[in-house]
Amino acid sequence: MATAFSENEIQIIHKQLKACAKECLTKYGVKKTTVDQLVAGASISKGAFYKFYESKEMLFFEAIHEIETEIYDHAITILKTRMDLSPSERLEEALFYACQVLESSNLLHFMKHELDYLIRKLPPDFIKQHLDEEASLINQIIKDSGIQFNLDPNLILSVVHSIIYLAPRRSIIDEAYYEPALRFIIKGACEQLCKNAL
Repeated sequence: MATAFSENEIQIIHKQLKACAKECLTKYGVKKTTVDQLVAGASISKGAFYKFYESKEMLFFEAIHEIETEIYDHAITILKTRMDLSPSERLEEALFYACQVLESSNLLHFMKHELDYLIRKLPPDFIKQHLDEEASLINQIIKDSGIQFNLDPNLILSVVHSIIYLAPRRSIIDEAYYEPALRFIIKGACEQLCKNAL
């Protein structure tokens, strides 16, 4: 890390770079955003940028991961607080909420048009580490929910991913039926998952 910056400055710059990346993700997308635009948001030089991140893609990936974590945090809140609902219903509400937030965020366009590009630009080991972290996060969400599933955690993760990645394909579904269909799929998945709960 750049020795010219104090620890406090490093934290602030990281925060500013991620905030700028989120803004640029909405306005321009990953491909069209330049490093010059990103450093302007943090008031650092282009040379200093590469002391924080190896590439703009690494920064975007970290910013996107932060957005995902915020969505998961809200899902955890639903699982912990809606104790008036059955385990299946709590899981259903949490997943439906996550899908709604995803659709209203700047991640939807990214997932539809630039996700494959970003994955190609990042080292395979880095992607694997992220997937492992996400799996741990979802496993923690499940643990915090109080629901003990008698299923392979990777299967649960795959079901969650399958549901979430329906959102970028919304345009090929009749708008009048998208939300009811999403509810139907989530409800069925949650009932099957909780059917195998201990």
